[in-house]
Amino acid sequence: MPSSMDDTYARVVRDLPVSMQPLASRLLVEVGMARGEVPRWDEVFQLEPCRDLPSFALVAGHAMEERTLEVFLRAHHCACFYGVLVDRIADHQVKSSPEFMALAQRLCTEWKRSLVELTKDEVLAEEAISQSMRAWRLGVALERTALSRRGLSPRRYARLVLLKLGWAELASDTLLHLSCEPGRARLFRHATFALMLGLQCLDDAVDAPEDAALRGVDIPAALGVPRAQLFRAGVWLTRAAASPARQGGFERFARWLADRADAVSRLHPEGSSLDSDLGGYALASLLEETCRHSAACFSTRSVGITSSERLPSRPGLRNSRSRISPLSVP
Repeated sequence: MPSSMDDTYARVVRDLPVSMQPLASRLLVEVGMARGEVPRWDEVFQLEPCRDLPSFALVAGHAMEERTLEVFLRAHHCACFYGVLVDRIADHQVKSSPEFMALAQRLCTEWKRSLVELTKDEVLAEEAISQSMRAWRLGVALERTALSRRGLSPRRYARLVLLKLGWAELASDTLLHLSCEPGRARLFRHATFALMLGLQCLDDAVDAPEDAALRGVDIPAALGVPRAQLFRAGVWLTRAAASPARQGGFERFARWLADRADAVSRLHPEGSSLDSDLGGYALASLLEETCRHSAACFSTRSVGITSSERLPSRPGLRNSRSRISPLSVP
């Protein structure tokens, strides 16, 4: 049976220097994402694709050795551990410290180690992670600029969300790159991006009052739409994600997406109406177009994607030995 996120994290913590283990063991509590003596990653990443996305990238009827899938899952889990920490620091929800930065670097190293085991190419793995984190930094900067200006177009919103979350798809992209034809890989990315963006729409709609209190502006206000409309856009995006998943032969993913869309469609936030549903559908259509475009802009030269506009590849990629910085926020 594949390891859970908590199993993976326990092994990561055991391999850390003894001096780092206490902070690492309570990381979720320290960054404000869990309470209690035994914080669990599986409770933070409650949705199965968020926890174990590479397992959904398997085409129906195509088996993979359990040990190989285990490494893909470990790479995804380590990306999540690292992504959570640097994102909380960037969002000023936890104060940066030398201890946090050292832990971030170790988590990034574990992420890279898993990708190297899969690709057998240290340079490629490091460049893929570096590219995904450059995109994340760009997404953070775009979001800050948009909120400071209190204005955000739907396409800009979609782009910055995918830039910020693209790192979460890197292990799955690696699996697809190594085992699947490009057409199917593009369809999986399309479905994944639509799911990511749909989840973000739901979160931004629900969190709008808190965001307005903390930042002075929330995402629905920046987009110029009611909260209920953004929520319904999230529902429509989740439902739309099932189509490319099914087209690509990712039947398990398609079923999960359809079931999830049915579940969230029964939720009706304050202000829901026929108008918000119709407006949400129109907004979702604009957002999904960016997902489709981003999926098609994948470059096979590096194993990951992160942008609706391709980030420039560095000349001499195969000879580069750039160090991955744990955090560099614009």
